[in-house]
Amino acid sequence: SYPVLPNRKYQPVTTTQYNDPLRKIKVVSFNVMPKGADFKNKLQRNDGLQGYRTRPNYFSWGRRGPLLIEEIKKGKPDIICLQGCDQFDYFQEKLTPRGFIGIYERTTK
Repeated sequence: SYPVLPNRKYQPVTTTQYNDPLRKIKVVSFNVMPKGADFKNKLQRNDGLQGYRTRPNYFSWGRRGPLLIEEIKKGKPDIICLQGCDQFDYFQEKLTPRGFIGIYERTTK
């Protein structure tokens, strides 16, 4: 089972235009962490927590993917920004039925 999602307090960046609540836009942004990233279960640290690891599979895509979708649905955003996203097709499949249109831009180094 998945943990209870945190109760996030969204911060307004500016007042709505003309004090019209229909002109409010909610943006959420998440760092997805690429599916195959080496650092996820290694926690390479140089402090007092060096050597501590997270629970096995804590960062697995099977756990993170559904949690991110639930977070997005709970936040009821108008715009979603995803960084470190190598699972665009997954998000496209889950969010298109909710009315979202996705644009993927590959990072260039």
